[in-house]
Amino acid sequence: MTENWKKEMAHKPTKEYYEAMKDLINTDFVKILGKEMKILEIGVRTGISTHAFLESTFVKHLTSVDKLDCPLAQLEVVELNRMDDWKFHKMESKAFFHSDHVKGEKYDLVYIDGSHIEVDAASDMRLSWLLLNEPGVMMTDDVQHEKAFKGDYGYGVARAFWGMMYGQKRKATFYPTQNGLAYIIK
Repeated sequence: MTENWKKEMAHKPTKEYYEAMKDLINTDFVKILGKEMKILEIGVRTGISTHAFLESTFVKHLTSVDKLDCPLAQLEVVELNRMDDWKFHKMESKAFFHSDHVKGEKYDLVYIDGSHIEVDAASDMRLSWLLLNEPGVMMTDDVQHEKAFKGDYGYGVARAFWGMMYGQKRKATFYPTQNGLAYIIK
């Protein structure tokens, strides 16, 4: 366990989020998908979700996209000894979705925690949906962030998620973490 990971887990909301991610991966998503998962992660930063995904034996491959280098996430992947199961793309999600990296690719689970601006989050959700297998799961974070309900321009994830849910005529499952995890099934 790296020193960074110990610090992250000392922060109660971060630890709760990580525990919720682990629970969803190893229970709900295993039941829904019934197989090992190939996952696309949009937004990495310190690697909390990256760690949760790769810690699970049900995850066979993780593709992560972030515009930053995310060295802390890379350290966690090395610590977990899962470098062969992880592909990291340092680029904007918009560029990723329009690159050769997605040609012929399908994912069982897409996790979106990139830009929180509504138009960006909506674009990530719409383009991710096209890459999902059926059945597949699209999950996002911050759907219950207090700033979203105060009209903060930088927290449009909730509005984008609700738009996606209604546009695809899907039910959503909400997981009560501090800022809210939610997913819909394709």
